[in-house]
Amino acid sequence: MSKFKDDYNDSTNGSLINSVSNQPDKLEYAKIVDPDYTGINQLYVDWTGIKNNRLRLGRQQINLDNVRFVGDIAFRQLMQVFDGATLLNKSVPDTEIFLGHLERVQQITSKLRSDGALEIVNLKYRLSPTESLVGYGYFSSFDDLGYGRAWFGNAAANGGLAAGKNGNLNQGADQGNKIIGLRLDGVHPYTPDWKALYTAEYAKQTDFSGGDARIDAHYYKLGGGAAYGNFSLRVDQELLSSNSGQYAFQTPFGTNHLFQGWVDKFLTTPVEGLKDSFVTANYKWGDFLFFADYHVLKSDTHFNTVGGGFGDKFGTEWNAAVTYNVNPHLWTKLEYGKYSEKDQYTLLPGNNAAGRVRDTEKLWLTMMYTF
Repeated sequence: MSKFKDDYNDSTNGSLINSVSNQPDKLEYAKIVDPDYTGINQLYVDWTGIKNNRLRLGRQQINLDNVRFVGDIAFRQLMQVFDGATLLNKSVPDTEIFLGHLERVQQITSKLRSDGALEIVNLKYRLSPTESLVGYGYFSSFDDLGYGRAWFGNAAANGGLAAGKNGNLNQGADQGNKIIGLRLDGVHPYTPDWKALYTAEYAKQTDFSGGDARIDAHYYKLGGGAAYGNFSLRVDQELLSSNSGQYAFQTPFGTNHLFQGWVDKFLTTPVEGLKDSFVTANYKWGDFLFFADYHVLKSDTHFNTVGGGFGDKFGTEWNAAVTYNVNPHLWTKLEYGKYSEKDQYTLLPGNNAAGRVRDTEKLWLTMMYTF
């Protein structure tokens, strides 16, 4: 994968992924995290010698549930892949058991992380063909995923050792963590035309395998709506909580581009946490699929604002897209996103504008051919 044009900030800065990571000579451009890379995305061997079981060994993509916690981030030019072993078991009726032991992860920046492992337990019970109850546990002993300051905060204004704000220490803070949760999700039909949509999910994240003690936060998503024919509308709220401004719930292996809007303002959660209330609409017409959503984004605890004082309103974002299936092998998609800043967030108190989440617009045109 190579760039056609180099006039954008691919966010590469050595091996770091944090709030201040930038391509040094492209600071005036919005971030598009797609660096140059040539390599192998997937290379694995499957063994299916036992009925209803699949053992996979090698480099592989993994997508679980709604890819909030584990996903391949396939939207990016370089997707996220894992090296290790996974087992998918469907021996029990209406039940899927997914287990994984993964010793390396290649991130979308092309950085290969190998200083730990990710253990996966995902148990899904299908209440109906379109409804499921999932219990999961994700145990990461990777001590450095490159997110140090993005997770624990930047340097204190006075250069001191303010709790949770010392940039040098925070960049090297151990990022080992575990997430344990439960998810109820589905589409429940009442008539051939009318369907109910619902989601209820809760998860807890704490330190694991020597991880920093500040890793202590929770997550929930609640929402629902209705679908009639080819049209659907729903309202949801998602919270990634803050541990008193020291740390917020993080999803280091998730497809984060799909959440909190597409403009990618919140690929990591600010230490003050994030509450996203949003409405989503879909409509299918022939070979076209239309999509729109609107997000109101607030913090879980107050943050410093430019010029002094505190705020809790990060901003709003709306997104719109149309997908056209040209034929069974080819589809194209046009997407637009607009983020509007509200309270002027700053990493440091006072007039310092570091970390401001500024107004941004992005437009994407995607085409995919499968064979």
